[in-house]
Amino acid sequence: MIFRATALSWVVAALCFTPTAFSVTNYADDFVDPAYILDFQYQTVTAKAQQIIVQWANALNLASPWSVTSKKYLAPSGDKHDYMSWRPYYWPNCTNAGNTTVLTVDEMFKTCDYYNVDGALNPDARLINNVGDFDDLANAVLYNALAWGITRSGIYSKRVVSYLNTWFLDADTYMNPNLNYAQMAGGPTGQNGTHTGVLDLKCMAKICAGVELLRQGNAEGWNSTFDASLQGWVTQYISWITTDSIAVEEKKSTNNHGTFYFAQLASLYILANDTSNAASTAQEYFTTTFMAQINADGDQPLESARTRPYHYLAYNLAAMITVGRLGQYAGYDGWNSTSTLGGTIPAAADFAMAYPPGADTASELYPFIGAVGAIYGDSDSTLASWLNTQTNGSYISDASYLWNQPLSDSGVSANMSYITFAANPKGTGTLSVGTQPTGGTSSSGGSSSSATPRSSAVSWSTIGAMVVLAVLCHL
Repeated sequence: MIFRATALSWVVAALCFTPTAFSVTNYADDFVDPAYILDFQYQTVTAKAQQIIVQWANALNLASPWSVTSKKYLAPSGDKHDYMSWRPYYWPNCTNAGNTTVLTVDEMFKTCDYYNVDGALNPDARLINNVGDFDDLANAVLYNALAWGITRSGIYSKRVVSYLNTWFLDADTYMNPNLNYAQMAGGPTGQNGTHTGVLDLKCMAKICAGVELLRQGNAEGWNSTFDASLQGWVTQYISWITTDSIAVEEKKSTNNHGTFYFAQLASLYILANDTSNAASTAQEYFTTTFMAQINADGDQPLESARTRPYHYLAYNLAAMITVGRLGQYAGYDGWNSTSTLGGTIPAAADFAMAYPPGADTASELYPFIGAVGAIYGDSDSTLASWLNTQTNGSYISDASYLWNQPLSDSGVSANMSYITFAANPKGTGTLSVGTQPTGGTSSSGGSSSSATPRSSAVSWSTIGAMVVLAVLCHL
């Protein structure tokens, strides 16, 4: 998981509408079904999550815009529009470089030999931060689109159009639709991209969620001309990611890299208005790569064998859930899939919950435990109670609590009367909690999950701790 300190750790000083400082959480990946937002399926118990989403949207906007052209060094092609990144766990050995003066970072990367130290991030890798910029872009698109859905303020939807235009379409700042120079290893023979670089755009699902929400909702600022241009870029990138040798090699990865590949490709097909291929992509994942990823006890051996096992157990769980949500949206239900080893997604969640975080950030798992509870059911509130204990009740204030429903609030009151948001460039507005916003259009309805509940008897109370919603996968 990549965190960019200059944007994802923004302490909000403007347009956050609360006196409390906070940071934006960068989930590994996720997808939110636009019907859940457009049809106002969420309830008042999610009020704090709604406000956090609006705050995060405003915080991220302070760092915009983002572009691949904003980097200190150019890719070996010399084209500023080429995406570029260095492999994060690779370190230089300049013993044989033959230099007589101190090398600059760029010279070091071209002349020294590089070697892998798994899990040890080389800070020089972030001197070119296209990967961090894309993460920030994806988060900004998702949260500003959601903020539009919650409030229907055109401020947020028009921001999203601007962000996407800068990264993908503008003549001065667009990204070439390939990852030919992503995660270069470094050294005389490491000046081309590697298959692991495809992971750099793993958060395409967040962009997909934001675009689908604005597209399906006929949001202010979104129009058919812009949509067609964006689809044109996506179509070119789909051609690259499905045929280029680098991308095809990444598809073959059996661990989280492979899972995120399928999540990214399914997202791209949805962006291109091709739900048939999106569904087929999800189906291919659940019938191939998934089959060898989870043991009967829930262990993900390819992840727990890494130097940061807790992180990678949470990481691949996030990717699996994202593929499941994208697949369901496109028409394929993979939730009840069982690996050839006897493992399931709920079992993977249970195993990760019991795994000690060690030096990793414990909270990176929490949103996806909430997702498992929402998708498979949590009739005895086991998962909600665990989240309540781990977070001291604050999990209902996390953005993901909005779409990870139904999930008990453990009796922790949202205690809010209204949502405050940017109504125009210089002013704010308020929306009473529980009031359906106006503007845009509603959806024709989302698809329901047929996932087998974690417990055999699912009974959600209509008041207090439990929330009734008609859709179990309301992403």
